[in-house]
Amino acid sequence: MDLSNNLDEMTLRLMSNKKGLKTYLKQNDEEEYKKINYEEEILIIHREEILRVTYDMLNKNNNNYSSDIIKSFNSYVKNIVKMIELSEIESSNEYNKDDDVIFTNMEENKKVIPNIFGYTFERKI
Repeated sequence: MDLSNNLDEMTLRLMSNKKGLKTYLKQNDEEEYKKINYEEEILIIHREEILRVTYDMLNKNNNNYSSDIIKSFNSYVKNIVKMIELSEIESSNEYNKDDDVIFTNMEENKKVIPNIFGYTFERKI
């Protein structure tokens, strides 16, 4: 595999959505497609156990779990807290409140400009 194929593959993975990537892999890379499907099936099969471990960790019942699981869970919690805090900052930011201000003000401030042919044009200020 040459460099251009690697770049195309990386671009596809970073820039496409999950469904588009799966469709591409189904047509072009059957092995990778099977791997993704297997990982999704494993997640579905073990969903209840994953939720039970998560609840245990949230309730500080982590005596039964290895240090790797505890470290991973702590990183997971930190990332979720960061996401929540960033979301709160974004929603409280005054610049994110009125997205359509530019367009509403443009509609209110129109100037009529006549031309030599007798037509009038509306120009926004």
